[in-house]
Amino acid sequence: MGDDGSRHVRVSLAIPLMLASMVVAVACGGGRAKPAVEAKSWEPPDSYDDKSTLPSSSSTTSDWTTSTTSTSAPAAPEAPAAPEAPAEPVRATVALTARPFPLGTKVEATTHLGIQALFTADGPNGPVTVEDYGTVTDHRVVELLGVLRGETRKLRVSFQDRSTDHIVNGREKHTVSPVSGKTYVLEAREEGLAILDDKGQDVSHAEGVALSQLFRALGTPEEVPRAIPRDPMPLRRPVPALAEALKRDFERGAEGRVWFGKVSVTPTGTRPAAGVDCVVFAIVFQVGFETEGRTFRMDTKGEMLLRSSDAWPVSLDLAGPVAVDLTEKGVPLHGLGKSRLTAIYSYP
Repeated sequence: MGDDGSRHVRVSLAIPLMLASMVVAVACGGGRAKPAVEAKSWEPPDSYDDKSTLPSSSSTTSDWTTSTTSTSAPAAPEAPAAPEAPAEPVRATVALTARPFPLGTKVEATTHLGIQALFTADGPNGPVTVEDYGTVTDHRVVELLGVLRGETRKLRVSFQDRSTDHIVNGREKHTVSPVSGKTYVLEAREEGLAILDDKGQDVSHAEGVALSQLFRALGTPEEVPRAIPRDPMPLRRPVPALAEALKRDFERGAEGRVWFGKVSVTPTGTRPAAGVDCVVFAIVFQVGFETEGRTFRMDTKGEMLLRSSDAWPVSLDLAGPVAVDLTEKGVPLHGLGKSRLTAIYSYP
């Protein structure tokens, strides 16, 4: 499968898509609640006091907007123009060359998301609290099988492990995904996503639902690889094109409404990792979204490492406060906590 003889595809970071699908898995536990109550404020979530399990970053105040409605305050009157400042000194730069995955490339990815939250609700005898700690682990090997017009269209995916753990008020529950330990061939076609097992047979309904959610964006244009600058990037200067691309990639993998606070991608230097030189990016990713009847607001910060030679991903680490609003059995619940997402990529 190809386009004009093309045997390559743009490198896919898939980081925001992974975040969206993993949040659904860890926070929803595969169930579906009633629609969440409308959030009263789009400000970032408050900090979580318990620091015993997951690191949290301090929340920052900002205006949060959706694609249809802005809640920002009216702009202040413009101040008189200041005298022209002297030219900024030349900054150190870092170069990043984006190269596509050749057909047949295998990517091994191990990702882990943890969310710890304290939910509160008004009970008949006063406030009720529920402590919830959930984690989802995903270890997969992905092989590129086909492209069309430069976009990923066909994959072979082997799930070494995909499972979820929940601890609610001390009660533990371990859930293994129906795709764990299995291999699939997925192809984006005009009529939709085609899914077969490694023997060419149809998959079960449960497997199909899980895979459709995880790979709903297969075959759609990927924005981040297109936004990687061709020219050297000044250190400690944000790259707005990468931030906008990160947001668009997140939106294409989301089910419902999405809105953003501050999103920035800033090169900070280079560092060796996994035996290769890497460019280090500082990431700020404030996002709100609705899925599975829940409203999430996440305020995460961290870093991403891309290989200098080809911009292939090596690692991601994001952490910060999270707020969750939902309605369960007619009772509105509000949860405050913290989250951490880590991802490690290798190329066997």
